[in-house]
Amino acid sequence: MFNKVSLNEIAEKFSWNSWEDIKAYASDEAGFIRASHSEKEIMSANFKAPINMSVENINQHARTSLNGLYFSGNVSVQAGKKHKFKVVNQEGSLLSHSESARVNVEFICPNCQCVYSFYLAVKHLTKDSPFCRKCCKSILHKCNSYKSTYADSMTRLYGVKYPLQHKELQRKMRNTMIKNYGVMFSTESVSIENKRKITMLQKYGRDNIWRGINPHEEYSIVPSGMQISRGEKHMVDTLDNTLFKNCKTRSYKNSQQKFQTNGMIGFFDYFVPDLNLAVEFYGDYFHANPKIYESNHIIRPGVTAADVWYKNNTRNDAARSTGVNVFVVWERDWETDQANSVKELQEFVNDYCKNS
Repeated sequence: MFNKVSLNEIAEKFSWNSWEDIKAYASDEAGFIRASHSEKEIMSANFKAPINMSVENINQHARTSLNGLYFSGNVSVQAGKKHKFKVVNQEGSLLSHSESARVNVEFICPNCQCVYSFYLAVKHLTKDSPFCRKCCKSILHKCNSYKSTYADSMTRLYGVKYPLQHKELQRKMRNTMIKNYGVMFSTESVSIENKRKITMLQKYGRDNIWRGINPHEEYSIVPSGMQISRGEKHMVDTLDNTLFKNCKTRSYKNSQQKFQTNGMIGFFDYFVPDLNLAVEFYGDYFHANPKIYESNHIIRPGVTAADVWYKNNTRNDAARSTGVNVFVVWERDWETDQANSVKELQEFVNDYCKNS
C-alpha cells in the first residue's frame, strides 16, 4: 500500500498556498506512480483519454477483486484493443473482457487510511494523486489559491465573496435543507446530528465538538496539551514576528493571560502586557460572524447567532472593565486580507497609545 503521509503537515509546510504543489509533493511522498510515456501513448492512440495514474499503482498499491473475491493479479493497458485493460489472475489466467471490465480496484488513502474503490475504466486513470476525494477536497478548500479563486467567482456572479452574504443564495440553501431534511438549518436535523456524532467519535473519540474540540484544525501544544485553531496559531506567529516582535507577549506559546471579573473567568488568545492589549481570534462559525450570519441563524442546537453575539459582547465587556483594550480579528478577514487586519490592529494600537 501507499506510504502513510499527513496532508495537513505537508500543507502547513507549503503555507497552504497552492493545492497543486501540496498534492504533487504529498503524492511523491506516498509513492504514487504517474503514467509513463508509453502508457500515455497507448491511451491517446486507443481510448482518446488522458492518463495521469500509472497502472503500476494498481499492481503495487491496490487490491483487486471480482464478484467480491480478492485475487493477486497483474493489470496492464491493452494496446490496440477496444477493451481498456487485460487482467491476469493469480493462476496466470487471462480474464475475459467482460470479466476484466468488472474488476474492482481498492486503494487505502495515505492520509485518512480509509478504503476507496472503483471499477477499471479509463476515467479513473486520470487520477493525479493517491488520496480519496474527501481528503483532497478538505485540503483544497483551505488553500489560499482556491479561496481567492472562489471569492473572485462569487464576486463576479453574485457581488459577494461568500454564499451566506447573498439573500437569494441563503434562501435557496434553506429551501434545499427543508426539502431534504425538513429543517431550515443543519443543526436542527436529528439525522445530521447523529452522523456528526459518529464522525466525531471516529476522529476524536468524543461525540461533541464543543467539549474541548476546536472546530478548526487543531494543534497540540507541548507541554500544555492546549488545542488551538490553525488561524489563531498563524495570527499569533505573525504578530510575534511583526508588530510585537520587540514586546513580551502571552499566548499559546507560553501561558495565556487570564482575567477574572464579576464571576467570569477567561483567557486571551494573545496579550501584550506593556500595552495592556488583548487580541482575540474569532472563528467565523463558532463566534457567528455578523458579516455572514443573520441573528436568527441557528449556530448550535438551541443557540442562535444573536445568542453567540451576546456572549461575545458580555465577555469582551467584562475584559474591558478590567482596563484591558480588546481587539477582535475575524477568521475570514484574516484569511482574505491579512495585511489589512494587521494594519487595522496597528491603527488601533496607535489610537490606544495616544489616548492612554
